[in-house]
Amino acid sequence: MIRDRVTRKRKFNCKWAALTQEQLNTILQAVQDVSFTLTTIDMETGTRQSYTVYVGDRSAPVYWYPSTNNTTWMYASLSMNFIEM
Repeated sequence: MIRDRVTRKRKFNCKWAALTQEQLNTILQAVQDVSFTLTTIDMETGTRQSYTVYVGDRSAPVYWYPSTNNTTWMYASLSMNFIEM
């Protein structure tokens, strides 16, 4: 078997814990474009690097929903993948 590497793409798995509805909306709105720049610490070099990425599947399970006395939704977490283009 012969294998030629054409390119190398990075995938970043990210997760935030215990978010309000406003915090969740802020993050989701920041990643709504088809592609965007993600700046993070490169695991191999330990330096800041910027990547052009798109977002994969998003998951945000509801932790608590409002009763009649409260209108603030809480989410247990938000997770999503960022894949390099």
